[in-house]
Amino acid sequence: MKHIQFLFVLALALSCAPGAENEFGEEFDNEVASTRLGELSLAPYGMDIILGIPEELMSKVDVRRNENFGRIEVSAGASVSFFVTTDFESLQSLKRDLEAGIFKIEYVEDRPDFILYKATLPDGSSPYYNFVKTVAYNGEVHVIENNPFMEFSEDDIRLMAGIAESVHPTVINGD
Repeated sequence: MKHIQFLFVLALALSCAPGAENEFGEEFDNEVASTRLGELSLAPYGMDIILGIPEELMSKVDVRRNENFGRIEVSAGASVSFFVTTDFESLQSLKRDLEAGIFKIEYVEDRPDFILYKATLPDGSSPYYNFVKTVAYNGEVHVIENNPFMEFSEDDIRLMAGIAESVHPTVINGD
């Protein structure tokens, strides 16, 4: 049953085939949807979930548990670096904080458990993209987000967002 749930979640997360349109009518390529995925288990790092990682990145994956910050850090080359943590209030709170800052915020994707947004300086310069995905796990809300200390291209962010959307909890709420 858990494998069927995983396949359903994976199919749902990857349903945006190359050339698909998002809710704004913009075309985009979902690199994760167009590649074969390997499974990355975070169980050895304290969280029994599986992420779908493009096979060509599997040999570059580096995962570590950073106890100082209470998070799992996943990287794969220069284009993938994201954190999994419980240090998170809510997407609504994050959106309020983003909108109160100096950047102009445009939500490219906005769902109850996921946002992908573009932040631009008021003069229209220096656009950058970020994503945040919430995951219910063992009675807590965890968040998967790109490494905020690194700058990524839009394609890199979409790749990481696709990986985050492929999350498959193998144990939910102690089941």
